[in-house]
Formats: sequence, structure tokens, C-alpha cells
Amino acid sequence: MAGDAEAQQMVQVLLSCMSPDSAVQKAAEAQLVGAKRAQWFVAVLAQVVTEGRGGVACQHLAVIALKNFVDAHWKVRGSFASRREPTVFQMTPEQHQEVRATALALLQSPAVQERAIVREVGHLVGRIARKSLEDWGELLPAIAAGIGSDDPHTRLKFFTALHHVFYEAYHASKGVPRAPFNKLCSAVAPAIVGMADQYNTEAAAATPNPAATAFCCLCHKIMTRALRGLHDPDVVQRYIRSTIAFLGSAVEQRLQVPQDTPRAESLDKVIKKAMKALTYAYIHDKATWTKEGYLLPLLQLATETVASVPPYAGRVASSFILQCLTVVKEVLTVASDNRVGEGTTNALNTVLAKNAQEFTERLLVHYLAVQQAEVDMWTDDPEAFVGEDNEDGEDDLNIKEVASNVFVGLLDYSPDTLVPPLAAKIDAMLKNPHTPAPQLESALHAVGLGCYSIPMVLDEATKLAWLEMVVQLCSHADKFARRRAIWVVGQWLYEIPPTEVDEETAKRHTVHYGTAYTLLVNVMANVESDVVIRLTALKAFQHFVECLDVELLLPLLRGYFTGVMDVLSKCRNVNLKAECLESIALVITTVGAEAFMPYAEHFIYMVQHLWQEELKPSAREEHGCIVMKKVLGTMGNIVNLLGHLPGIHGFLCGMVRHSCDPSNPDHQDVIEGGLALWHALLITAPSLTTELQASFEVLPRALEIDFASFDGALRVLHQYVVSGEAFLSAHGGTVVQCLSKVIASVGGNAEGDDFAESLTQKTLCTAAQIVEDMLVLLPNHAAQLVPVVGQMLADVEKGDAGTLLPVQVAYLGAVCRLVVTDKAAGMQLLASPERLHHFVANGLDLSDSMNRRDHIKLMAMAFTAVLTPPVQPLLEQFNMILQLVVTAHVEEDGEASAEFGKTCAHLRTRVMRYLDEGYALDDDDDTTGKKLAPRVQQLLQRDPVLCVGMHQWLSQQLAALHTAVGTDAYQQLLATVDPLNRTPLRL
Repeated sequence: MAGDAEAQQMVQVLLSCMSPDSAVQKAAEAQLVGAKRAQWFVAVLAQVVTEGRGGVACQHLAVIALKNFVDAHWKVRGSFASRREPTVFQMTPEQHQEVRATALALLQSPAVQERAIVREVGHLVGRIARKSLEDWGELLPAIAAGIGSDDPHTRLKFFTALHHVFYEAYHASKGVPRAPFNKLCSAVAPAIVGMADQYNTEAAAATPNPAATAFCCLCHKIMTRALRGLHDPDVVQRYIRSTIAFLGSAVEQRLQVPQDTPRAESLDKVIKKAMKALTYAYIHDKATWTKEGYLLPLLQLATETVASVPPYAGRVASSFILQCLTVVKEVLTVASDNRVGEGTTNALNTVLAKNAQEFTERLLVHYLAVQQAEVDMWTDDPEAFVGEDNEDGEDDLNIKEVASNVFVGLLDYSPDTLVPPLAAKIDAMLKNPHTPAPQLESALHAVGLGCYSIPMVLDEATKLAWLEMVVQLCSHADKFARRRAIWVVGQWLYEIPPTEVDEETAKRHTVHYGTAYTLLVNVMANVESDVVIRLTALKAFQHFVECLDVELLLPLLRGYFTGVMDVLSKCRNVNLKAECLESIALVITTVGAEAFMPYAEHFIYMVQHLWQEELKPSAREEHGCIVMKKVLGTMGNIVNLLGHLPGIHGFLCGMVRHSCDPSNPDHQDVIEGGLALWHALLITAPSLTTELQASFEVLPRALEIDFASFDGALRVLHQYVVSGEAFLSAHGGTVVQCLSKVIASVGGNAEGDDFAESLTQKTLCTAAQIVEDMLVLLPNHAAQLVPVVGQMLADVEKGDAGTLLPVQVAYLGAVCRLVVTDKAAGMQLLASPERLHHFVANGLDLSDSMNRRDHIKLMAMAFTAVLTPPVQPLLEQFNMILQLVVTAHVEEDGEASAEFGKTCAHLRTRVMRYLDEGYALDDDDDTTGKKLAPRVQQLLQRDPVLCVGMHQWLSQQLAALHTAVGTDAYQQLLATVDPLNRTPLRL
């Protein structure tokens, strides 16, 4: 038991942690961290709570400190150390038991009364259960006794704890039921189902007990997760049947209760929780739902509620409607799958036949329309607009998104039934000049959402008439209607490009589509328009840039660049700047270098100014590196498009150094774009410029940043390596250090992660290719690469190259290249007979998996080279080595076939293209690009795999073997050669 002195000291520390003085607060937090190692820490925190010391706030903070202690120091297998504390210790098993006992004691303590403290204690119990549910045998009996208590307050505490236990246990299983979670569900869920029946009845009573409503909500929250791991069909179906019956009576009452009353709010809460639990149950077991007939009553409840409850009648009601819409959305998602049973289809068709039109019109008139809150909050704030599509924190914003999904799903599911009456209503709303602006915006929203389904049942004349009306509405006085009309134009043009029609209609198409394109550009260029409207036009324009014929796009470029660069120069919002830069990158890539040239100088000047502004500390403190990343990406695209830009080459190299230098505080956020720009500068520069040479000093430091940047950094390093002997002579040692660091650091990152595995494969294969190219360009320095190649060989032998077959092949290719280039250096690496034998055996095993025939020949050349001096195990594999030589396409005339040489040269070129431009190695495109030709040619001319005939090489190696073993032994060896190999080898 902790002493009174320690408890009083802890109270003072906790109170100081809440001090308004930041210095006092920081010192107290440091004291709290230091106290964690004391044996009395857990007991003192519990004493503060149970004795009520320091007041409610102090009690609350004590429970939070205990929960954080568990999070940071109770380690389970596979967890990561806390990053907040540099010296993290792990709790002992004795401390685990103490914390478990303390949590149960807090649950049972009468001092835990305040709702916030109850919630934190429940959270603490859940966190402990997540880490040791199987070892906590006392938990479930204590909870079972607690939720059956006659005292409502005790029941509430244990119900809250149980909710958190289910929450944590469910997420610990990562959504996949596992034994501990299943066991928990089987042990607790039957009792919860029984209590849910009781509380459903009490919550639906005319004068409900508020406590019953709270317990009812908790029951359904627990069952939302318990149904995932509960495999007793009787219990599951009992819950579903009783909950559907409860929802029927509760919804009926809800429709009779006045809005904005405590009773309405109470019913909304409990209906939402019950509806959510049933939605999860349906998603988990669709077959049972359709088989047992549960789906139809739930669908009818959801659709009738949406069609009847006044929309947006308070936050809770909005959340309730959201859950009803989610039910319909999930059913539509399943019904669109052809494999679904008839039960789902029949249930949905029954609902559609009954009230789908009213339901759809309610969506159109209310849930897709602009709400008064949006009108009140309208500001010329591009950040709010840009973030609108990603907003997921509020139910009243989510409800519009879900309503949109439901609307589209209904139209796609039953266009013949729903579209004609809906189209007639939309047509009337668009044509009526007195339609209120919110309803007009909603009609336009529906047109945009249904731009695929609706036009399928419209004739060409109606389509064009609607387009005419939408184009006219782009000048509407109401800003919401105007903005939505611009959005619809982009959607319409993207989804419904001009089709093959008669000549007269085609002319109208050209006129109207041309008018729409021009309209968008004019809106962007109009400096008097709202910035948000201009951005809306920009986003709409982007919808069709990629699918539009370039010839139609070229006449619009002047207006486009005028508008977008004006917005870019005037705005101060980072998200809008990022949108503009992304749009420009897309357009210039589409139209090509020639079309972009008239605007390039002005744009590049603007980007230089933008970069200088972003370098200011105040800019980075305000909004981070969002714009810097877009500037780097856009300039990388421009350099790739236009080639070497001598006028700003030094400036661009400065951008590279800033973004890739770890000494800059923002390097982690921008290094990816910096490496891409650096790579573009290297592959487009006619030679290794002074600025690029000076930039190289940053590269080794860039490799210290993180695993994700290795691939980009190595692609940059490869361009330096292939620039020629001068660079390698000056910096070869640094290159070797970089390669060694990457190989040592990357190998362990691949296990169990598809993305990391892919990145590891690319990175390590690039490293092996750099080694090969260095050996080709600088063969006299082969000994310098022995340590790096040794690392690769050791990784293959240990299996650290992982199960990544391409990496093993690439590593063995680097070893073979060393042997072929400098046999003495290679044999230094393969000094022991065991290692030499293992090397050859691995290569022979992998030869069938090679998709690069130049690597097969390289391996054949290396294996024949290591036959001398004679090593008995290798002589035993003599025939297998000769078979590999035959596989390398040796012709009878003793020279490598022209076709094979051409194939190897093409493969080498494609490897260079992959490292330069990211093309896949299995790409069938035969073009190599002029900018790669000098470097490729340099490598091709020096590569012995391409320049030396296989038969010539084999003759030299066999002659050396003959000399080494003597005539008798040599003849005996030749006698063992497979007769099928004698003819191609001319033996």
C-alpha cells in the first residue's frame, strides 16, 4: 500500500499538470514520467481516485495517467516502442497483475461517480483487455455480476467497461474474428441480448426511464461488434427479430413525437444504435438475412423513415437519418452483385415498388440540396471547398455524401423505373425561372450524379437541351447554383463525350461542347469571379482534359493559362495553390512541349517566385510543405517535358539540394519530389554540369533519411555512375559506401508488407545494377567493389535477400559480373571451395527463373571462368555448367548469334530505361529515347557480355582448364560431356 506522503505528492503533480503556466505544466509532466518507475506508482494513482483526493479533475487525470502508463509500457509481441519517451521500460508480470486488480477495484469503487471518470475507467479496462484478455480470468465474472446489479450506477459502470472491452478486443483482432474475441462474444452476448429485450421495451415506453435509454444504447453498441464473433445462430436471430420489432414500434412513435423535444432526441439515439447494429449484422451475414426474411422489414423501416421524418431536424435526427440511408446503401451494393440471391433482389424490388419514387424525390429535394447552414457559412475560402469532398467528421456533412451514393445506386439499379419521373421533375425545376436557388442547386446536383444513368434514357435532343440549360445556369446569380452548374458541365463532358450521331446533331454537339469548354476557361480567366467559382471551373476543366482531343484543347490554352496563373499569383491559400499546380502539370503533360512553350517562361518565373516565398520560415510554420511538394513535382514534369533548361539549371539544382538535405527541417516532407526533380535534371543534362557535381555531396546524407527514399536516391546515384569514368574515379569510394549502407539497411524491411516488399525489390535490384555498371565502366577498380559484392553474396547465402527471387538473381548477377570483369577479385571473394560450390549451385538453380538472357550469358561466362583453378566439386557439375553455356545461344560457328546479341543489347537498354523513367522490365516497347542513347551506347560498347562471343570465351576458359589439370585429366573430363552438348560447343 502506498503511503500518504506519496499520494499527496502525486496530487500536487497532477494539479500542476493542469496549471495554466506552461513551465509549471512541463515540469510536472516530467515528474510524472519519472514516477512511472516507482513501485508505488499504480497504487498511488488508484488511491487518488478511490479517496477522491484533489477533486474530480484530479481523479480524472489520475485515471488517464494510469491508462497512458498501460499504453506505453505494457508491451505485447509485435508492438512498437513508444516514441514519446527515449528510455522505454516494460512492465513486469507482477505489474500486469497489479494493474488488472486496480482496474477492477476502480470499477467497484463508490468514489467513481462522475460520467467522465466512469468513461475513462471503462477505457482503461478495455485497453488492458486488449493486451491480456485471455489472462484476465477475473474480468468476465466481475462484469457479469456488475451488469446484473440492482444499482443503476454500478450497472452503468460495468456496461461502459464492457463496451470498451468489446471495442478494444474487436480492433485487436483487426476485424477478423479470433479465438479470444469469439470466446468473449459467446460468453457475454446471450446475456446482452436478453437485457436488450428488456431495455428495448423500457426505451420504447411512453414515459421511458433515461437510464433505460442509456442502457439500451450500450446494449446495441456492444452487439454491433459482438455479432461479428458470435456463432450461435439462435442467439443472433433472436436479437435480430427482437430488434426489428423494437424498431418498428420505436419508429412509429418517433413519427408522432414533435421535433426538438427530449423524447424525440431519446428515440433518435436508440433507433440509430439499433439500426447500426442491424446494418453490421446484415453486412456480416447477408445470406441469413435474405433467407429468414429480415431484410424487407428493415428496408421498409429505413425508406419510410427517410421519406417521413423532417430532414435535418437536429444533430441526432440527422445522425439517425444517416444510418437509415446507410442501410439502403449497403443493400444496393449487394443487390448490384449478380451473385446475390433472390431474397435481396426481391426485398429491394418490393420496397422500390412501394415508395421508391417518394424516397428518391426526398433525396433530391432535401438531402442533395444546399442547406441553410452551408449558405450561412459560405466564404470565399478555397480551403473549405477543396476539403469538402474529404470531410468525414460531421454527420450532417456525411449525410449528403451517403445520400449521393444512395441516389446513384438507385438510378443504376432501376433506371427504367426511376429515371423518367425523376427526369421530368428535374426538367421542370431547371426550366422554371422561379425555382428557389437551393432546389435548383439540388436538381443540378442530381444531374451531375446521374450523368451516366439519366442520359441513357434521354434522347439526343433532350441531352443537348439540358446541356444548354446547364451552360446558361453557369451564369446564375446564386453562387451555389452557379458553382454546381460548373461542376455539372465537367461531369457531363467527362461521362458523355460526343458520340457518333447524324451530321446535324454532330454540328450541334460541336457547338455546345465547344461552348462548354470555352465557358469553363472564361470563368477561370475572369478575375472578377469568386475564387471558389474559379476553382470549381478549374476542377471541372480537369475532368475532360485527359479524354479531350488535343486539337480541341489547343485553342483554349491561352485562356486557361491566363486564368490559372492569375489565380496562382493572387491566392494565399495553400490548397488552392496546390490544385493549380496539379492542374498545370496535368495539362502540360497532355498538350506536349510545343504547345506549352509560349507560356513556359512566364510560368517558370512564377514558380521560382513561389518557391522563394515557400522557403520563408513563416510559410512553413503556417501550412507546412504542401506547396513545395507540388512545385517540385511540377518542375520535374516540366524538365522531363522540355529537357535541359540552362537558364534556370542552377536554380533547380538549388531546389534539389534544399529538398534532399537532411539538415533542412522540412526534408522528410519534400525529399520524394526533390529526388524526382534531381533525376530529371540528370537524365536531361547534356553532361554532368558543375551544379550537378556540387549537388552530389548531398546524396550520401539523403540516404540517411528513411527506407522509403532509398529507391529514388539510388536511381539518382545510378545516373551519376553512368555519367562516365571521370565521376567514378573521383567519387567511387563514396558510391561504394552508399551501396553498402543501402544493402545493409534495406533487406529486413520486406517481411509481411507488400508495399515494403515491392520497394525493397526495386531498391536492391537497382543497387545490383549500379555495381554491374561500375564494373563495366571502371574494370580496373573492381577490387574496390569486393566488400559490397561480398555483402550481396552473404545475403543470398543467409537468405536475407528474402524470398524475393528477382533480388537473388540480381545479386548473383553482380557476383558473376565481378568474376567476369576481374577474376582475381572474384576469386578473392569465392576463396573457399564451399563458398564457390554454393555460388555455382545457387546460380544453376536460379537460371531457369531468369527473364534476362544477358544475365544467363553472364552467369555462363562466370561459371566457366571459375573452373580454373580446378575445384573438384565444380568439376562434378561440369555438364550442368556446359548446359548453361548452350542455353546462352552459342552458334556452331563459334560466335554469339546476332539475334542473341541484339536481344541482350535491347534488354540492357530497357534496364536503363527502367532506371531512368520507371518503365517495367517486361515492357514490349522497343523505343529507347534519344536522351538515353549516349549512356546506353557507352555501356554496350564496353560490356563483355555483348562484345565477346560465348564460344571465344569458352575456348579461352577450357584452354586454361586444360593447362591447369593436364591432358589426361582434361580428356577424361571431356569424355563425361553429354553428347547433346558436344555439337553446339564444338567439342
